[in-house]
Amino acid sequence: MQHCCLSIDIDFLKRSNDAYGHSPDDRALPAIASCIRKAVRLGDTVARDGGEESGALVHGMAADAWTTAERLRLAVESLDMQDNGETVPLTESIGVAACARTSGSPDGAIAAQALPDSADRAMYRARRIGRSRVKSDPGVPGSAQSPDAAADQQASLKHA
Repeated sequence: MQHCCLSIDIDFLKRSNDAYGHSPDDRALPAIASCIRKAVRLGDTVARDGGEESGALVHGMAADAWTTAERLRLAVESLDMQDNGETVPLTESIGVAACARTSGSPDGAIAAQALPDSADRAMYRARRIGRSRVKSDPGVPGSAQSPDAAADQQASLKHA
């Protein structure tokens, strides 16, 4: 069993705020929060980290967390947010990090404490390469099991 962390960032919220004002964003945040609640399972923990960032601690394998993150990303992308008849696009970049659950192991405790930072690094990677995607932190044990690993290896080879 693993602990997995999702770092969730609403793409271009400030740009949306500047273009459409606060009203659509004030409606978007509760709609996105609802998507997050629906995407995670009972027993998972969700928190808003500030402005446009949220996080989730999900239990299960890295592949389960990846599926949860992708389900969330697609749900937010499909929200129909309107302002004066104009569609306000909503997308999220999500980072996934995982570590093995090792009870009583100091290494396991250290790895679990590093999860939010690893998930943040993965989320920032997703933002850098185009947003509206899910990425994992390749430096975290367990992340190599994600569907992202093969794409990361391909990208690394291209840039080598």
